[in-house]
Amino acid sequence: PLMNWDEVRALAQQGWDIQSHGVSHPPLTELDLVQLDREVRESKACLEQKIGTPVNFFAYPYGRVNERVATAVARAGYDAGVTCQAGVLSNAAGVNPYRLPRIMCDQWPTLEEFAFRFSPVYRRLLHLRAWMQDRLALPVKQEPDYQ
Repeated sequence: PLMNWDEVRALAQQGWDIQSHGVSHPPLTELDLVQLDREVRESKACLEQKIGTPVNFFAYPYGRVNERVATAVARAGYDAGVTCQAGVLSNAAGVNPYRLPRIMCDQWPTLEEFAFRFSPVYRRLLHLRAWMQDRLALPVKQEPDYQ
């Protein structure tokens, strides 16, 4: 483990939002239903018991999610699940809360580049890219639906 429970609790007490990523970090799309349910349910229960705060979100290991995995996460009581698909949320109807995009935070060499990814300019660029792909029928890099 990278941290012990005292360290995790200390982060939670300092305001860090501690959420779930599974018990043992396997590619969930490769598990049978019993293993899948164990990964998502036990992770939530353990974190809530150890840190004493609700765990509402699930980050899919390796970003691998399909309908079966998303359904298991919903069934386990999570409010949403985040993928590794780059993007920001919009007010568009039909956003699946169990396939949310996100901005990855571990890929930039400088603090300035990290800050830029959270700026209004970057969000507008993402929306412009989506608009252009829609209007011009440009190919869209899709996250595979892992089976």
